[in-house]
Amino acid sequence: MAALQPSAPVGASSLASAAAVEQQLQVQLLSPNAKAPTKGSAFAAGHDLYSAVETVIPARGRALVATDIKISVPDGTCTYSFPYSSL
Repeated sequence: MAALQPSAPVGASSLASAAAVEQQLQVQLLSPNAKAPTKGSAFAAGHDLYSAVETVIPARGRALVATDIKISVPDGTCTYSFPYSSL
């Protein structure tokens, strides 16, 4: 198995490439209650997800909450979900 090699140093062209890749995010809404992910600002690192159902989670509780969306991310990227923003 070949070792992963680092890509070119991050520069203006790399940042432009990253911006182009980000635009390839594809979202499919699966129900009338689904809402497409949004960014809080042009400088946000990630997208905000929305619940498709009214849900109350008690303090220190956990729950799976339906978003009713399918997301296809570009090759070479991954997704993470956090319980709050500003990480």
